[in-house]
Amino acid sequence: MNSNVLEKLIQIPGWQNSSSYKLLSGGITNQNYLITLNSKPYVLRVYGAHTLELGIARDREIACHSIAAKLGLAPDIFFILPDASGIVTPYIEGKILSENELRDPHILSLVAKTLRTFHSGPLFPGQFSPFRVVREYYDKALVHKVLFPDNVREVIATLNDIEKSISSIVREGSCHNDLLGGNFIYDGEKIWMLDWEYAASGDLFFDLGNFSINLGLSSEQTQTLLREYFGTLTNKDVAHLELMKLASDMREAFWGFLQSAISEIEFDYTAYALKYYNRFQDCVSQKNYQEWMNNVCK
Repeated sequence: MNSNVLEKLIQIPGWQNSSSYKLLSGGITNQNYLITLNSKPYVLRVYGAHTLELGIARDREIACHSIAAKLGLAPDIFFILPDASGIVTPYIEGKILSENELRDPHILSLVAKTLRTFHSGPLFPGQFSPFRVVREYYDKALVHKVLFPDNVREVIATLNDIEKSISSIVREGSCHNDLLGGNFIYDGEKIWMLDWEYAASGDLFFDLGNFSINLGLSSEQTQTLLREYFGTLTNKDVAHLELMKLASDMREAFWGFLQSAISEIEFDYTAYALKYYNRFQDCVSQKNYQEWMNNVCK
């Protein structure tokens, strides 16, 4: 048994030496384990190292997660490790939806309903801006002597232009800010949301754009999402979402660059960062973003 995990497990009420645990796949920030307590399944989430540098405030995560749980969108928090190194939540029986399943019109409708519920719920503590986060990640990565592509300053300048274009139309709400496919569980009736560590108040269009780009939604599917969310479709909303897709890719890229220097998890963070960085450049090179910036200003 991993001694570090054992140190966590013995602190949890209901843990016995005969209880079982299993590492769950997929975590590239934290390590997640399926554990058994009093014959019931739970998930132990062991926080990764240096996550404060990523802008993760664990007290804020707990507060946002608790609000989401009260809304019926997240599992209750069963236990917080005394050394604040992880949390335990009940295991949700359901299916982690594939990207194809998340693109299904019925599931998109459920996702829109779920997002709308916590976006319009009690305001999350803290403030999240993908633009500010990119600049912070960049500055921290430079301290760690991370090597960036030669055109990084030009790319950040483009992102700053996008930020200015939407500054007057921010739609504030309580946001998740990390809508990867693995953070959705479908129990056959509703969607459950996992991983609230980046949650805070912010522009709800970041969640919409972040979900759209992470799940590779087509233009038609993106419009379906917006119609399900707002009940209507406008060029301004489409443009706002498309610009936030670009912001999402930049946040993901610079998260990867910084993680390449600070994470202790074995993972190719540089390749991860370049995937999103290059996709951002490809889209900007097509000049679509200038049309979107014009549309949000109309």
